[in-house]
Amino acid sequence: MRTPAMLSALALLAAAASALLPGLGQLVAGRTRRAVPFLALSALNLAVLGVAWWLGPVRVVELLVQPRWVQAAIVACLVSLVVRVVAAADAY
Repeated sequence: MRTPAMLSALALLAAAASALLPGLGQLVAGRTRRAVPFLALSALNLAVLGVAWWLGPVRVVELLVQPRWVQAAIVACLVSLVVRVVAAADAY
């Protein structure tokens, strides 16, 4: 049987895990269905990172000096932050 202290520690662990990788905390907490959308967004982030790696640093810098790409990067960072906060709060 889980004590309240154990449940609290599990909730904190789940929140921390989701802050690192959205969806991981839901898996830790045993909520697989709730983890899927967060993990899909995490996979999308990793795919974008993979494309940036494939393009190489010179091409990424060339893109990031264009105003529309800078705006898109800022929006993507803000969305990623919101997803991480929501995932951590949901996992807790």
